[in-house]
Order: sequence, then structure tokens, then C-alpha cells
Amino acid sequence: MNLVPLSKAHKEGRLPIRLSTAYYWRNHKRYPALIIKLGYSLYFDFDEWDDMVRKAKEKQIEEAKRFKEEILKSM
Repeated sequence: MNLVPLSKAHKEGRLPIRLSTAYYWRNHKRYPALIIKLGYSLYFDFDEWDDMVRKAKEKQIEEAKRFKEEILKSM
């Protein structure tokens, strides 16, 4: 786990999402492993973010391959 306080990541410009989006996701329990509350502070898990990005990228690649195969079949 690569946890960084949410406010610190925002101040340093390291937060890959808007601060309001992070609070929204936290309040609506969108990605519970991404934004963690310890005590009174919120922490952003950069390792979890990297995993999410990697999975999304792999999914897009698979969808593109499947789309290409469907196009070639229809020709």
C-alpha cells in the first residue's frame, strides 16, 4: 500500500483526480480500497490506483481486439 494523505497529494499536484471527485467517491463508497480513512484523515492509495489503471487499459485492449475480430468476420 502506497498511502499518501489526500490533502498532501492534492497540494503537491500528485492527485490524479479532482479533490471533489475523491470526496464524492469516498462518500458514495465507489472505490473503497482507493480512498481510505484512518482516524480523521483520508489517504489515497497510489498502488490501488495503478492497479485500476492497468485493469482498465487491459479491458480496453481486449475490447479493441474483439471489435477488430468482429469487423474482420463481417467482411
